[in-house]
Amino acid sequence: MPTTPSPWQPALDRLLAIRLPVDPGEADLPDDVAYEVWDAVRDLIEARGSSDIAELVADAAATGALTNQEAALYLNIAAWCGTDDAAALQRTLNGWVRTADDRTRLAVALLHQMHMSPAPGEVVPRQHLTEIAHRYPELRELCAYHLAARPAD
Repeated sequence: MPTTPSPWQPALDRLLAIRLPVDPGEADLPDDVAYEVWDAVRDLIEARGSSDIAELVADAAATGALTNQEAALYLNIAAWCGTDDAAALQRTLNGWVRTADDRTRLAVALLHQMHMSPAPGEVVPRQHLTEIAHRYPELRELCAYHLAARPAD
């Protein structure tokens, strides 16, 4: 029996079809591309019915349809486009860091600009970031960045 495509799949396909002319971690996007990305992210949020599009975007990164940097950029935009001040998205990202069992999701969460500014009581302990840095050497630099930017626990 054929499966029915998810109602958000066309919006995700539109987002995945956008080719970024620069590495989103290295330079600002040209205005025309930035507007296209913002529109596509807003469309995906609307089609999904939630500003927490993290799982959809991370799945795309895990399959190679996006880089981790692109996924983080799209989630940065989603944080500004949503209606809940990114609360649901923040919970998902914190969960990824707390479990630290998926390299892609962990990298995307650590690359996300707002990740390390959670609500009080949701802060990931410094020791946990240190453990992540030891467990995933490719994420050491990101963990060091977040550790340096945070006050002591």
